[in-house]
Amino acid sequence: MILPNKFLEEKDSLLYVGALLLDKLDVPSSVSELWNQVNDNKSVNNYERFIITLDMLYVLNLIELKNDKIRRINNDS
Repeated sequence: MILPNKFLEEKDSLLYVGALLLDKLDVPSSVSELWNQVNDNKSVNNYERFIITLDMLYVLNLIELKNDKIRRINNDS
C-alpha cells in the first residue's frame, strides 16, 4: 500500500500520493484547502486515503502543522 510492487501500480501507492501532496505544498495550506486541490485526482481516491498519506508524511518528518496550516519541511541540510 505504501510502496508500489508487482500487484500495486505506482500511481496507487501512498508514496505517489505523498509526492502529489508535497508538490501542492509550495505555500502552506489548511487541510481543507489541500483537500480541495487534490480531491479530483484519481490517485488520491478518497478522504481517508488523503489523511493516511498526511499521516505518513508527518511520520517521515516531511510536513508539519503550524498555525493551522500544513507546511512542507525543508530538509536541505
